Amino acid sequence: MIDKTIIHEMANWVRLRLTPEEEESMAKEFSETLKWINDEMITKELEGVKPMPSVIEGTIPSFEDKVTDGNYPETVTSCSEHTVDGFFTVPKMVE
Repeated sequence: MIDKTIIHEMANWVRLRLTPEEEESMAKEFSETLKWINDEMITKELEGVKPMPSVIEGTIPSFEDKVTDGNYPETVTSCSEHTVDGFFTVPKMVE
């Protein structure tokens, strides 16, 4: 059950200003929607249905992880004021 308190918190998260009447109305609508979803899920036969990682069939293409560029730290760090052994460094800010 979604109540006005939850709606008020959600509205604050997304920076909405709702009147108490709007909060009450939204709480009712959210509760009805969640009840409908629950009722629909209960009536479905899910035996033997495999979980889907996506709503579309297929696989995600993968690529070999290999370095095709690099090994020139002097060029990469040339615009930095502070470097040590080819790495960026920053001045110490907090003691």
